[in-house]
Amino acid sequence: MTQTWILVADGSHARLFQTVGNSQPWRLANKLDREHSREKTDRSDSREDRGEHDFARLIAGALETQRQAGNFERLVLVAPPVFLGQLRGELKAPLETCVVRSQSADYTHMSDAELVTHVDIS
Repeated sequence: MTQTWILVADGSHARLFQTVGNSQPWRLANKLDREHSREKTDRSDSREDRGEHDFARLIAGALETQRQAGNFERLVLVAPPVFLGQLRGELKAPLETCVVRSQSADYTHMSDAELVTHVDIS
């Protein structure tokens, strides 16, 4: 059966779950939190948070390490719109080709059990 990993993240927190197939229970594989120094970019008109970009890069690096180790074949991304864009910008091929679904939503506040009912991994 195919190993699927599900990333539920925002600009400060990330949870990685793994499951085999679509009907198996999810298992929490890892949690990541970024430093809370919200260093802003130099542009005064920019609302982007450099720390979020760095966190997206950290997550992408961790995912690539796990992909290279053969720990998953499929990847589902769930994040608020802006952070999802930042994250997708950090994914390089062949990790990018593992992404089978993206969901633009902030579910970081949900419990692990609630997530299963809100995220489609098929």
